[in-house]
Order: sequence, then C-alpha cells, then structure tokens
Amino acid sequence: MQYTPAAAVVTVDGVVVSPVSEHYAKIPVTPGTHEVSVSMKGFAEHLQVITLEDGDWYPVYALLESNSAETRNYYDNHVNDQVAFEGLNWRRMTGLGEVSEFFPMRGYGFEAVLKNLENDDPHVQVTCHIDVISRQECKTVVRSTLADAPYLLDASDHVFVFIDN
Repeated sequence: MQYTPAAAVVTVDGVVVSPVSEHYAKIPVTPGTHEVSVSMKGFAEHLQVITLEDGDWYPVYALLESNSAETRNYYDNHVNDQVAFEGLNWRRMTGLGEVSEFFPMRGYGFEAVLKNLENDDPHVQVTCHIDVISRQECKTVVRSTLADAPYLLDASDHVFVFIDN
C-alpha cells in the first residue's frame, strides 16, 4: 500500500501494522475479507474493504485530505508528504489511461478490460474462462502476459478483479 501523510496510522482488521518504509508498505494478510484503515488526526479517514484469494495482492492507495483548520496547509509545510500526495493523486487521476491502447486484452483462457471501481479508481477486470483454465491458472497467465509484454503495466501496482465465466 502507498499512503500519505507518512505519520498516518495504518490498521488492518483493527490491528496497527508497521510500515516497512515511509509512505509505502507491503502488508501480508491471509486470504479473505479485510478492512484497511489509514487515519491521522485532522484528516478524513481512508477506509477500504478488500477481499483476497490465495496468492492475490491488492494495492491500496490512501491520500488523506485535511478536514480541519489545523491541517489545512499540512502538505505545504511537509515537503515529503506533499511529493507523495502529488504522486499518488497523479496515479489516481491518470489511472490506467497510459496503457488503455492495449485493452481489451485477450489471451489463453482470459479477457481483460479496463473498468472503474465504485470509488472511480481504475482497475483491470479479468474474466477467466474456467471451462478452459482454472482461476489460479488464469491469474498466472495474466501476470505472465503482462510481465512478458511492453504494456508498462506492473501487475503489483494495479487492482485486478478476477471473475469467472
């Protein structure tokens, strides 16, 4: 996950987790549904519920926005957090537009299209044809296809939603 401000508190299922470095953390979780929260006094909380299957990862991007007079100019006064905020906001705004020319993408047992989640964050929706390959094989093939092609799309940086057909 990537988030800003760096001093924010990150919890998964109500348990505070320690980031591995400033603004960025890889947080291992078990398969299932998890609630991720990023919060800091003076900012609106970022709350996201994610569901993972075995072997999945799900990038979470949290840009906390001021909701009080005390933090109104926070990013102006904290350069590292401002740079992180601008970078994350750019990623949210541009989304997958830079690779849209490569979609829809089709391969052995799958089709992938660009969609927007309920919060307007872009994601890649992959339809796995389970009459051809299993869901796990589908995930492997999709990630391999992306790794081998010049899509400029890192599967670990984008949200992939897998559905069965």
